[in-house]
Amino acid sequence: MTDIYEVIQTASDQHVRTLLRLLCDSDYNIKSRTAEFHGMIENLQPTGTSSSSSSSSSSLIIDPTTTTGRSISSDRKRKRDPLEIFYCVNCKECFMDEENDDEACSYHPGEFDPDRDDFFADHDEEIHGRLDDEEMFAIYPQGYHMSCCGDRGDTVGCYTGQHVGGNRKLKSSGSDEGEGDEGENGEGGAEEDEKRETN
Repeated sequence: MTDIYEVIQTASDQHVRTLLRLLCDSDYNIKSRTAEFHGMIENLQPTGTSSSSSSSSSSLIIDPTTTTGRSISSDRKRKRDPLEIFYCVNCKECFMDEENDDEACSYHPGEFDPDRDDFFADHDEEIHGRLDDEEMFAIYPQGYHMSCCGDRGDTVGCYTGQHVGGNRKLKSSGSDEGEGDEGENGEGGAEEDEKRETN
């Protein structure tokens, strides 16, 4: 099977845009999440730049280089620090490593339990879908209680700590580092959480 992360890093801009359009057209949830991620990334952009601006800005785009690996824009030829954006596996937010302190991430580490007595009292799983589904939780977090603290799913998380990135990071334009490198934000997840909770 093709490594999709390699495809994303090596494909032309047009190829990646076509893939993204096809995904958004084929699945409303993907379209919605794409818009959500776009907003998160826009909020992390330095003032005065935008991911929809021209190719000479420092906007976040996938594979802004030519086939030789050199930057298309003369503005990008000068050396600058790449903007690396990670996705937190706990709070499901995008973050930059420079801003990842001990209070950056807030989430509920427990399981979600549907409130069948009140919020979902009239819910029919055959018609409306399963309640123990992550998609249903994402749509109606207020209808669930968290096993970690008993609070509703739409409340501020009961655990605060550093963000934990997945094994892939989103690269900004101009980045020449290896794709998908696993660093301090590489792997972790629940194992990292247990270490932090016991310290």
